[in-house]
Amino acid sequence: MRLIKFDNDEYYHVYNRGNNKQTLFYDTLDYQFFLICLFRYNTVNKVRSFNNENDRLVSVVSYTLLPNHFHLMLRQEVEDGISEFMYRLQRSFSLYSNRKRGRVGTIYEGPFKAKHVSTEAYFDHLPRYIHLNIVDLLTHEWRNGNISNWKEAMEVMANYPWSSHASYLTKQQGLPILNMDIINDLFPSKSEYETFIRTWAMSDTIIAKSLVAEGSF
Repeated sequence: MRLIKFDNDEYYHVYNRGNNKQTLFYDTLDYQFFLICLFRYNTVNKVRSFNNENDRLVSVVSYTLLPNHFHLMLRQEVEDGISEFMYRLQRSFSLYSNRKRGRVGTIYEGPFKAKHVSTEAYFDHLPRYIHLNIVDLLTHEWRNGNISNWKEAMEVMANYPWSSHASYLTKQQGLPILNMDIINDLFPSKSEYETFIRTWAMSDTIIAKSLVAEGSF
């Protein structure tokens, strides 16, 4: 039984990983299918329309997909929106993955995990944490609040296609997954967002350590 209660207009850090820490996304098609599901099932209707921005179950604020896990920052828009969205998202991807690989059973570690973004510090910090997960492909030193080569780290993040980081920089999306109104309010310009990312080492270390311990991936 899930202990957390999801309230409308509140923000949540939602995440999950593969069963026994195994791979969720094996190839480009897996990542692409998950992104399609992020768009397709985020609707109070059966399938989301490109022409309707007002039928969302949730607002997706940021996301990163890595080989064995994913992170999402969501705002609930309608009653039970997060629960319904995550059920449809995870179920669809699970059916796709099992069918593709001739498997049965769960592909996830368990039910999705969620943490209420209950403080301003957590709210300010979360998009940065989600996007910096990409840097795990280069080094884990960022998790201690330190990045020795910011140029290399920013290049890795900018070139990674399975995250919302690039949309924060360019203000453009392939599929309209993100609620760009929220993002534009947070970061009106590319330079403001880049400064935000680069101030990781000066960020609230208590919040940073809490996020790492909570997610542990």
